[in-house]
Amino acid sequence: MDVIWRPMIRLFFPHGQLTAGSSFTFTHLPRFLAVFLLVSVLPPALLAQATWGRAVLLSTAENPALLLQNLRLLQGFILGFGILASISIAIFMTRGILHNISQLQLAMSEVAGNNLDVQVPVTSKDELGYLSQRFNDMVHGLRQGEMLRNLLNLYVSPEVARAALQDGAKLGGELVDCTVLFSDIRDFTTISETLPPQELITLLNLYMSEMVKLVVAHGGIVNKFGGDSLLAIFGTPLNPIPHHAAQGVSAAFAMQHALASFNERHPYPVNIRIGVGLATGAVIAGNVGGQERLEYTVIGDTVNLAARLQDKTKELGASILVSEPTYEQAKATVALEARPFPNITVKGKRAAMTIYGLLGE
Repeated sequence: MDVIWRPMIRLFFPHGQLTAGSSFTFTHLPRFLAVFLLVSVLPPALLAQATWGRAVLLSTAENPALLLQNLRLLQGFILGFGILASISIAIFMTRGILHNISQLQLAMSEVAGNNLDVQVPVTSKDELGYLSQRFNDMVHGLRQGEMLRNLLNLYVSPEVARAALQDGAKLGGELVDCTVLFSDIRDFTTISETLPPQELITLLNLYMSEMVKLVVAHGGIVNKFGGDSLLAIFGTPLNPIPHHAAQGVSAAFAMQHALASFNERHPYPVNIRIGVGLATGAVIAGNVGGQERLEYTVIGDTVNLAARLQDKTKELGASILVSEPTYEQAKATVALEARPFPNITVKGKRAAMTIYGLLGE
């Protein structure tokens, strides 16, 4: 009956929640005890009863030899039936248990291969049913965790998410030397007036997707979006790069090159142009905020300078402006052509400085 009934349970409990009910549970211990009594006690009892009955008849039988032959046949039948019944019951019970265990083994192999869509059918309300249900609950929890990790990777960079999962959320930072890239769409206010809000956000998402891929391809982390602006960092503890200035410059060139084809491909009647500022120097990189809300970011004069240089691109007519440290470090690795702008006053800086407009973008 168990073999016939188990497949039908799925029709009544398609989601498998058998163990959640309050109905009677027939566990494996009483089953094994019943089978043990059936196969170990019943056949000897029948043999004893048959032997005793024939022994009583022997004293009055006219043909004892025929009675003994009948007794041997009866004993052989009882013994054979007992052996056959024992083997059959053992096979059916073992088959039912091993079938559930093999399903669990296969499901575990799928989970080990990162397949979290697997589910074990729950076909009984016993120990194996409970184990199957708990396994399904565990896989559901893993799916939820994987979904949260994927969402976390969308809201913050994968490097930040990985660090948070490994080390926890800790306030504080460390002083590091890195390169900061700041880009901004020129005349974004005019573009905003040209397109309806829904088309504007669609265009902005398409543009940001294109730029983020290029930053990541050059070893950078997109740290922050500011409407139409983008802040990327190269060479922090989360993405250590030996030649972070060169990687930042290469990413800036790639972003400018990609704009031409992007403007041809997107379906809106606007032409996007960007300015990019890069600065290299010391920053504080780490988690900033409070216990309720944290953000991994970089803070320091280098970050401010990158933003100021981007703003200067409009005034100086250069698409990419870099600080002197960025230029000096990058040109040791990448062949650069640049136009120097000496004695430039940058907002927030007391002393004038030399900055470079990169050519060939």
